[in-house]
Amino acid sequence: MIIPLKKQTLKELSETYQCSIRTIQRHIKKAPKSVLIEPEFTPINIIMDVTFFSRKFGVMVFMNSLTDTVIYHQIVKTEKAVYYKIAINKLREKGYKIQSITCDGKRGLLKDLFDTPIQLCHFHQVAMVIRNVADRLK
Repeated sequence: MIIPLKKQTLKELSETYQCSIRTIQRHIKKAPKSVLIEPEFTPINIIMDVTFFSRKFGVMVFMNSLTDTVIYHQIVKTEKAVYYKIAINKLREKGYKIQSITCDGKRGLLKDLFDTPIQLCHFHQVAMVIRNVADRLK
């Protein structure tokens, strides 16, 4: 059964399910309550990167390296420093204390996050060295 989106007041629910308001109240009272999990306000170390699945579709992921959990993700079309800045500001607004950031070395990003220690990802460090070394060394 498709239920139209409404405010879902007790009156609307009783009309939708064809029962009394008192019955709806009884069901709501019996429903299991889930505990709201607050974000951790301990210092976090962020690993962040964007993975592209096509030319205009990518996912930006921020991961807490201490707990191996994803703390932020967003669908993006391009990898711009602006998206990273917005995400970091959102995390700070939520109360996360950012201890360090490991990223792929975006130039615009590195100069704007001067108050947070930033480390270049090991994979990208190796890639830069290989890129700058001649192909056929003797």
